[in-house]
Amino acid sequence: MRTREIIIGAIVGSVLLFVAGILVGLYGIPKSTSESKSNVASLATECSTTTYDAEWDTYRNKYLQKAAESSCYKATCDTEDLPRTYISYHLDGKSIKIDGKLDDPAWLEVPWTDSFMDIRGPDYPKPYFDTKVKVRWDDQRLYVGARMQETHFWGTVTRDETAVWKENAFELYIVPDGSLHNYKQLQINVMNVTWDLMLKKAYIDFATSCDRSRAFDSSWDSDMRKATFTDGIVNDINSTGTFWSAEWSLSFERLAQHTDRPAGKLKPDENEAWFFSFARPEYKYKIVNGKYVKDESAPTEWWSWQPTYAINNHLPSRIGLVQFKRKMNDETFKWEKWHLYRALFEVFEAEHKYKSVSGKFIDDMSLLQLAPKIMSSSCVDLSVTLNQGHFTVTAISKLDSNLPQAHIRDDRYVWFTN
Repeated sequence: MRTREIIIGAIVGSVLLFVAGILVGLYGIPKSTSESKSNVASLATECSTTTYDAEWDTYRNKYLQKAAESSCYKATCDTEDLPRTYISYHLDGKSIKIDGKLDDPAWLEVPWTDSFMDIRGPDYPKPYFDTKVKVRWDDQRLYVGARMQETHFWGTVTRDETAVWKENAFELYIVPDGSLHNYKQLQINVMNVTWDLMLKKAYIDFATSCDRSRAFDSSWDSDMRKATFTDGIVNDINSTGTFWSAEWSLSFERLAQHTDRPAGKLKPDENEAWFFSFARPEYKYKIVNGKYVKDESAPTEWWSWQPTYAINNHLPSRIGLVQFKRKMNDETFKWEKWHLYRALFEVFEAEHKYKSVSGKFIDDMSLLQLAPKIMSSSCVDLSVTLNQGHFTVTAISKLDSNLPQAHIRDDRYVWFTN
């Protein structure tokens, strides 16, 4: 009898906790205006007439509870939450020989980026091979050098303009105009085989899988000069080493193609910042009949300079920043537009999270998971407009009245207007 009472009590308690969770989720969110109250009531009515299972309803209420908890976050306009940054210095008359060795004086006088980490973030295991990058520029071209620890050098992709990333490679992503559309991707393997292409927008920002298949344009040509170097012999199982390096020279004119950069403004301005990402897939191998063969059954490691917090390199609003400077003694990264981008990115992601649990975008930001530092009008004035199921976020700087309005759409396109 005692056991039966315990079981009944446990069931009743679980039911009461579940109901309490629903009530907290529905009514525990901040309701600062009558409009917010109306929207909450409308949302509750909509969901009560829609058929969802209990697991979905629990997930939705956890979302709403997190939205309420965001009120505990600190309101600030600081820029401590910058992604990883790097300062690229002008060559100022110096030259770089593209031979893959990275031993030119122009390379030796500038620092490396921070070491790569797991693409999912610092909470995941540190990569067992180190990777670092350097970036320089002159008035016509961009120079990128990467050094990757490795012990066995192997490759099977031997033809340019093919999927180099399907084996060990180095990848580069560049957004020349800040729009996050028509960004450029380049890949290179240890055999100096490359692929350069243009992404019209991130794959997941296309509505259908059919659209995604047309996301990239492989006909775009970077006019690259390239080279790789290893301290071992490629595809020789008896030869091991410690690293391989890759070196690129890319045309600013080609990088600017199909972007919003003004005509005649191909090279970066002093202190201009571009979104950049560097990444590295690391595959396991087997030795079969005296040859390296990729181990298709083993998991792939994905390492990157700036983590996207997902196994996905194509999230251009989660990548790092490279700032272009001419004076070697200027070591401070400072970009006046970051607080606008940060606000746009956070509202963008919050809208998509909201849609994942409610099936639609909204223009009431009080129902989104946004911290006060984003909502605070002391930093940025934000507004969301809806049009036929799509949203546009507008951000107006309160820190610098000279900055134009910034906008982002639900397909991640960013632009500025006066």
